[in-house]
Amino acid sequence: MRNRDLAAASFSGLSASYSNTGYMGIPLCVLALGQDGLAPAIISTFIVFVMFALATILIEIGIQSHKKSHEIVWNVLKSLCTNPLLIAPVVGLLWSSTDLVLYDPLAQVISFLAAAATPCALVSIGLFLMQKGQSAPQQAWGISFAKLVIQPLVAWLIAGPLLDLPALWVGAVVILAALPTGTGPFMLAQYYNADSRIISRVVLLSTIGSLLTLSLFLWWSKGV
Repeated sequence: MRNRDLAAASFSGLSASYSNTGYMGIPLCVLALGQDGLAPAIISTFIVFVMFALATILIEIGIQSHKKSHEIVWNVLKSLCTNPLLIAPVVGLLWSSTDLVLYDPLAQVISFLAAAATPCALVSIGLFLMQKGQSAPQQAWGISFAKLVIQPLVAWLIAGPLLDLPALWVGAVVILAALPTGTGPFMLAQYYNADSRIISRVVLLSTIGSLLTLSLFLWWSKGV
């Protein structure tokens, strides 16, 4: 609507809707709603894969907009099949569905890499936060507001009045929607060598702001 580049708008949209479900959503839902809250939290982690795929498609279309239609389709398909952020969940899901066991030394190396992934992402975000930018802060505030306030309200409207889901699921949906932005959009921006300043600030602002909004939503869920 603002005639922005489709790729840049896709990064902003992903930042305004990508919840930190893996590290915060699952324990918060279990803490607030008991073990019954585990199911919606796990389902939400799979939605992240769909969001990444949709964002990748839009970003590729935005980047390849100057090319012909068949070239855009080919590049989108190639990107979906080669993007490690999309390949890893699929491979992990396929592997976990089998009875195969990893070779112990290999499993230990993978566990070390997995444990280092989040700290490395946070350090990278911290480095970008040190960079000065004129337009980034204003956009970051708007995106953070959309993530912490608008998305939970829309989620409640759909889950409650429109779909009439059970109270536990409504509470879980709102809590998961009210989570701060995770590091996924930042990693996707790094993958495409895009400007990560806005996303890094959104992660910081939404994480700090969620201390208030999440507390309110958790208090609200107790009365649902």
